[in-house]
Amino acid sequence: MRIPRHIPHEFTEHLKKGVGVNSIKSMANEALRHPEWIDCLLDILTGHISWDRDGMRKAAWMLHHVYLLDERALLHHRSTLTTILDHTEDPSVLREVLKILGSPLWSDTETDTQRVELLQLGMDLMYDTSLPLGIHYTAIQLTSFRIVHKTECTSVTEAMMQLNSTVGQESLPLRLCVERSLARLDKKWR
Repeated sequence: MRIPRHIPHEFTEHLKKGVGVNSIKSMANEALRHPEWIDCLLDILTGHISWDRDGMRKAAWMLHHVYLLDERALLHHRSTLTTILDHTEDPSVLREVLKILGSPLWSDTETDTQRVELLQLGMDLMYDTSLPLGIHYTAIQLTSFRIVHKTECTSVTEAMMQLNSTVGQESLPLRLCVERSLARLDKKWR
């Protein structure tokens, strides 16, 4: 599928390597006034519109900036964002979409099934040591506020402890983040 004609060229020109954060923020702000631009970004990320790797990364980054400007703007696109997670193999795209879905601000609208799926996804990401550290931070956030049962806390704690044991000394900040998260879970669920 090609870019729809009503999407301006100036918008799609920002979906390439070398475009800086100020341009992305500006286009994200403009996308809030043009919902069809958001639909275009989602179509690129789901593969409905073919785009190169750098463009997909910029689309995900711009979508995250849309979220930062208006935390509820993407709420009705939640299922599409989940679909993107299922279809992307790019860690940069994954990280940006996880930052949106990982928001505690959306948890009040989650069904229990969605909550459990995202909790499991976060734990799975913690066990995957091939992923960039940024995704592990997001996985910790994804799980921390979605725990509602003691058994879930136990599972998340095990995943965090496994992550902590595998990152070793190369990432002291991540280790400290895990230790703080474990302390919070222990205090809340003991």
